[in-house]
Amino acid sequence: MSIIAKKLEIVKSSNEGKPNKYRPEVVAPVKIIKATQFVLDGFMASGLAILAASAGAGKTTAEVALAMRITGLIADDFFEVSIKRKVIIFTEHATQIEEIITATLSDGACNSTYEEVRQKIILVNSKRMNQEEIQDCADFIEKGNFDTENLRGLKSYMAKPFVIFDTSNANFDIENENDSQHIGSLIASIKTEFFVKRGIPSLLVTHTAKTLKNGDAESLSARGSSAIEGDAHQIIFLTTGKNIATRYLELGKHRFTAKIPTIKLISGVHEVQALDHFDDLISYPVTYISKLEATTKEERDAERTKAIEKAKDIKARESENEIRCEILDAMERWAGLSQSLTDAVIPTKEQVIKKPSKARKLVGEVFEALIAEGHIYGNEIDAIKKNSFKEKTGKGIHNSIKTYYWLKTREGDFFE
Repeated sequence: MSIIAKKLEIVKSSNEGKPNKYRPEVVAPVKIIKATQFVLDGFMASGLAILAASAGAGKTTAEVALAMRITGLIADDFFEVSIKRKVIIFTEHATQIEEIITATLSDGACNSTYEEVRQKIILVNSKRMNQEEIQDCADFIEKGNFDTENLRGLKSYMAKPFVIFDTSNANFDIENENDSQHIGSLIASIKTEFFVKRGIPSLLVTHTAKTLKNGDAESLSARGSSAIEGDAHQIIFLTTGKNIATRYLELGKHRFTAKIPTIKLISGVHEVQALDHFDDLISYPVTYISKLEATTKEERDAERTKAIEKAKDIKARESENEIRCEILDAMERWAGLSQSLTDAVIPTKEQVIKKPSKARKLVGEVFEALIAEGHIYGNEIDAIKKNSFKEKTGKGIHNSIKTYYWLKTREGDFFE
């Protein structure tokens, strides 16, 4: 054997049992590029998406609404779902999802039967998976016959299912949501096992940073944001406002030009029937998303501003009504006026507006409004009336009192 051959044998034997060296895969040029594949056309691309929201914002309600559209069970006017898919939801709250589905069907928002819905929306109980189990989970979905055939003329396309993990803590072994290194490794595993290797699009539902409970998508971030936003294909925020109940789905990070940057969620409430602990049928209200509407940041801001002003107006009206009641009650019960003239004390404006524990200026304005509306009569006190009052009651009237006030419900003039 030649010297060169011997050297090759030595190299070969030394490399046995070792993994192959990394070889970069060069992307070949194409004549026509592949279009971005969408789960929700123009809003959610195929890949690993993150849905982040504060606790209690309605994440589960929103994800069921998305599932109903992705499966083709409900169609909204403003956007298209060109590829229908089955949706698999990993959840620790299967009963809540069943309630939302039932309310949607019972209220007529979806024309399908419960059986038809549950064939397309598959619920799986959550389990806190480690990285090895993530691979097993992806294998289970890939081999589970969850694909959906989409037809266009004579052409057919088998769409992979859309997987929702509700929530990250319930489905994955996360000790600390703010541990960027651990979160980054986890997100990379989900993205690789589901989408990169198997082409299965997925949505990971998580929480926003605690210090950013409310706000716009521009100011929000998911917990462990540096790792999540770096590895995920897309970030979606479910936002609300402090003074508005309306919720919005707003795009954060994304790698495509969005046709729809913001979706407004229109809520509905419907009574559902269910069995209690004694198997008796009971009814109770359940909130669901009845409609999705395309909107813009400007329209959202305008609606929020309007809601804030409306809330302020309602609060002001409630305060004004409370003041009105206190003023009228005080005058009705004013010491002496409800008894005999001998015990009478004439109520002045200054005395009355001290009764409600509100801003004096506002109370004064309400008092004047009651006079203008005719609920309170204001009468000038001249010297003749002062003398008449003194003759009848044996009491004098302080010279500074120029007007006395009387309720409309009391007939006659106090000095007559």
